[in-house]
Amino acid sequence: MEAMIKDLSELKKGIDSAKTNIAKLDGREQETLTQLKNTYKLSSMEQVKKEIAKLTKEENTITMVIQEDYKSLREIAEW
Repeated sequence: MEAMIKDLSELKKGIDSAKTNIAKLDGREQETLTQLKNTYKLSSMEQVKKEIAKLTKEENTITMVIQEDYKSLREIAEW
């Protein structure tokens, strides 16, 4: 009986710890969303994902242009 009480007590401590961690993570999530809204005018994770996709596409386009320009410069300069 004593072992069962000890096990239940440990489980309760684990549950309480998990609840505390969840509350902390919820707070961090809300703070992150607030920062995204204030800085980038993004108010949902869906908007964040769309913005990331858009910026990734822009980055890829710019990278391709840089690579093409570099190649052209190398050909002109005959390195």
